[in-house]
Amino acid sequence: MNMDMNMDEEASENTANQINFEKILGITGGVTYNINEIIGSGIFLTPGNVWRLTKSPGITLIFWIVGGLFSFLGSSVYALLSEMLPDGAGELLYLDEAFPKPKRIIAQIFSHAMIFVMRPASIVADSYATSQYILFAIRGESGDYLDPKGYFSKDFIIIRCISIAVLTIITLYHIRSSRLAARINIIFAAVKILALSVIIIVGLIQLHNVNLRSHWTNIFNNTVSDQRTFPEQVGSYGDAMLQVLFAYEGWNNVNYLTDELVEPNLVAKSNNYSVGIAFILYVLTNVAYITVVNPEDAVIRDDPSQIIAINFGKALIGETGKRIISILIAISSCGAVAAMIYSGSRIIVYGARKDLIACSKFYELNERYNTPINALLFQLAYCIILTIFFPTIWNIFLFFITTSLYLTILYHGVSAISLVVLQNKFPTIVSCFKATILCVSFLILIILMAIVTFFPLPATEDRKLHYIPYVIAWSAIILGGIIPYLYGKFGNRLR
Repeated sequence: MNMDMNMDEEASENTANQINFEKILGITGGVTYNINEIIGSGIFLTPGNVWRLTKSPGITLIFWIVGGLFSFLGSSVYALLSEMLPDGAGELLYLDEAFPKPKRIIAQIFSHAMIFVMRPASIVADSYATSQYILFAIRGESGDYLDPKGYFSKDFIIIRCISIAVLTIITLYHIRSSRLAARINIIFAAVKILALSVIIIVGLIQLHNVNLRSHWTNIFNNTVSDQRTFPEQVGSYGDAMLQVLFAYEGWNNVNYLTDELVEPNLVAKSNNYSVGIAFILYVLTNVAYITVVNPEDAVIRDDPSQIIAINFGKALIGETGKRIISILIAISSCGAVAAMIYSGSRIIVYGARKDLIACSKFYELNERYNTPINALLFQLAYCIILTIFFPTIWNIFLFFITTSLYLTILYHGVSAISLVVLQNKFPTIVSCFKATILCVSFLILIILMAIVTFFPLPATEDRKLHYIPYVIAWSAIILGGIIPYLYGKFGNRLR
């Protein structure tokens, strides 16, 4: 009798904690949610940095190809994980199932790192890029917002206000309707694909220009004259690859949205299609950049008005081109923010529902709109705090993407290991050979990335601040292990 009562209580608790999201995402929705996070500000802001760090356009192009292959391996691993575990929120589910002992600590660490560092860092980076290029499109190069140390300068305050407005508006329409958010997401993705397609077509047409065709002569020669030691060269390559991977990141975004897919098998299709689209667009966009932009202009650093995409527009149609590209960067970054806010709120909901984070109320959906209002508002408030109080001693964009992506790569590696572990539980779903080959290949690349990022950068870079994002990343991992322990010890007093 007591056993029956316990089973009834457990079933009742599971029912109470069940979240009933609408099944609104088909293949178009799945692909565009991935595309919107992949194609953010990265393809516009990072190619010049990658070019400067690798010292040649030829090596840069190879890096973008390798980044696409890395992403394809990752998307294949995550597709297999979604076949095994079709319900849940990405790594939170995979790590929880693969490593339940001791005390679900791996999943809890990831949950805290994702909710408090990885996802908000990426959101803030792209919202900051959105506001910066909105202001640049309006005012051009005039203004003190180009000064990274101007925390209390007028334009720097304006940038923060625009960023907060962007975050608030996007959050509000996500609160209002998930269907509305999904439709806007499709529009954002279509605009991005169209914009990059135009850039590619224009760049390829310019190959007929004899003067511009000369940019392809000796593309593996150095275009940066600084002298680097071997460790500095390795560090430069590692930093360049990290920025390329940031531009590709987002291929697993739909893994967090499985509860809203009309069919579970759409995860694999969405991931593979989105990586394929991004790979083609990114490689050809870089071909266009190499064709049109003067190599000396391509490697200008720490100046938002002189990034390679802006110089592409300037080379074609002057100042008007710079403003048009600025608008495209703002739209693309805004779309990425929207996609991350959507999936970020679902991560919070799942973490709270499964008691992976100490925020039990965040899994509730609003009865009127059927959206996770509590999770969305918490995410908004936290991102606003980061936007307001982050110091300006370094490039905000690079700081946040480095911190977020380094953690993300580490957890991609742990997820790959979880695929091998879970394969023993689901041997009929995925062949052991296929899972092992994919995981080993993916892990080799991840281990190399984790190692080379600790090599020093050249003296011309911000060497003193180079390791700060990595320190923060590992601190987040340590705190992610401590917080659940403290909550378990004192949680009853907080409930």
